[in-house]
Amino acid sequence: MQSFDNTWDLVHQNKNWGVYPNESIISKVKRLFPTGTGLKAIDLGCGRGANTQFLIRENFSTTAIDGSKSSVKKTKSYLDSQELKANVIVQDFTDLKDIESDQFDLAIDCRSLIAQGT
Repeated sequence: MQSFDNTWDLVHQNKNWGVYPNESIISKVKRLFPTGTGLKAIDLGCGRGANTQFLIRENFSTTAIDGSKSSVKKTKSYLDSQELKANVIVQDFTDLKDIESDQFDLAIDCRSLIAQGT
C-alpha cells in the first residue's frame, strides 16, 4: 500500500522549500546529541535535504528518504555541490520494510507525516 501522494512530486518540482534546517530539529539534536560522531540518523520525508545536510555536518552517518523523485534529485544535487555524503532514497517512508528498525540512533520527520495525512 502506497501512502505517498504523488502531487508532492509536482509541488517539489516547482518549489524550492527547505533551504535551511528546521530550528526545532537543530535545537533538539544539539541538546540530545552534542556530537553525532559514530551515530546513524534517518531523515524521513527529507524534501530538499536541509535537515539531511545539517545531520551530516553534525557527523551523523545519514540516510534520507522521500517519496518525491524531484525532492531526492534536489537533495542529491545539493549534497554533491557541498561534497557531503548520504544514502538518499526514493521511497514511501510509511513502508520501511527494507530498513532494519534498530539501524538508526536518531529518526527525524519535519512535517512529512502531517502532510501525508497518516
